[in-house]
Amino acid sequence: MLFRSILNLDRIYWESFINSAVIDKNTINTLTSKKAPGDAYFLFTNQNLHTQLNKITKWSIDIFDTILASEEVGFEKPHKNFYKFVENAFAEISDPSYSMFAIGDSYVNDIEYWINNYDAKAYLINNKEENYQDSKRFIETNFSQAIKDIFS
Repeated sequence: MLFRSILNLDRIYWESFINSAVIDKNTINTLTSKKAPGDAYFLFTNQNLHTQLNKITKWSIDIFDTILASEEVGFEKPHKNFYKFVENAFAEISDPSYSMFAIGDSYVNDIEYWINNYDAKAYLINNKEENYQDSKRFIETNFSQAIKDIFS
């Protein structure tokens, strides 16, 4: 009975979160319409795949070429084995002439690795809870502005 209650609370939380989130449709349209044939969008997440797929479906952001969740990888970000695993997902399209962008809400989990290893242009999405030593290596902004900057 306790486990059912916990699962029910989890379901209620995520349904409420997903249903109440404000998603900028113009930003999603930009991501969709400006995606060129050679572009690839990856989602690497510590969130479980079920929740991420619910977000993608509800928010109409089915734009990712690859989605890898920590539950599939067996390690969470920022563990080095997580990054080793996900690098295989884009190794075949890796080309030094490509531009790489990292967007996330955690510097340690979403930004730092890609800056250090791929010289990615990075966008940290409004996270005031962390203390950043490398703040000159990324742009702190909101998601819509990051997308505008990338495609400008």
